[in-house]
Amino acid sequence: MFPGAIDFKTAAVLLEPMRDRNATDSGTPVDIYITKIRDHCRMVGALLIMDEIVTGFRWAIGGATEYLKLPPPDLACHGKAMANGYPIAVIVGKRDLMKYASEVSSTFGGEGVGLAAAQATIKVYQQEPVIERLWEVGRRLMAGVPELEGYPVHPHLRGEGAWESVSQVANEVAKRGVLFHPAGFNPMYAHTNLDVDRTIEVLRGVLDAG
Repeated sequence: MFPGAIDFKTAAVLLEPMRDRNATDSGTPVDIYITKIRDHCRMVGALLIMDEIVTGFRWAIGGATEYLKLPPPDLACHGKAMANGYPIAVIVGKRDLMKYASEVSSTFGGEGVGLAAAQATIKVYQQEPVIERLWEVGRRLMAGVPELEGYPVHPHLRGEGAWESVSQVANEVAKRGVLFHPAGFNPMYAHTNLDVDRTIEVLRGVLDAG
């Protein structure tokens, strides 16, 4: 949505700030684009809601908002990355909005394991260089596989060569003992350089053979 499309009837704008690119289709840098949307939201009294489910705890602990050095949105959504894969979903925001969430029930309303996992995961993020390692792992992977593009913390295949689809590449790679999601790679703090080098070796073998 272009900011000019927001009018006085708009209650909120919910957007995924970025995933694969640092600019819009028109070439506008993402941080400038989001700033324009935020300014229009302020002008018409609409809320700005950021979907940080993919970017949160990968690009930075605070997601794209922190990575791009933008002011916090009115509300933000985060998912299971904050709990190291355990099921959890959260909405965070300003006190004057969050006060209305006191009576909200949800799918995970009675589930406490995800909360414990999130607490433990956030503690590790705060004490160890998790984010820095995720970027390092991604850069190493992309250096060995030039067919990958996007951000190092979430690279994806640019093309498949003779393969019909990324899913087909993923299937062939899986046969060789390496798993990745066709939508992209998610580097982990637990990945060692040996893990990355093995992934590069397998990917190169499949891509070169295709």
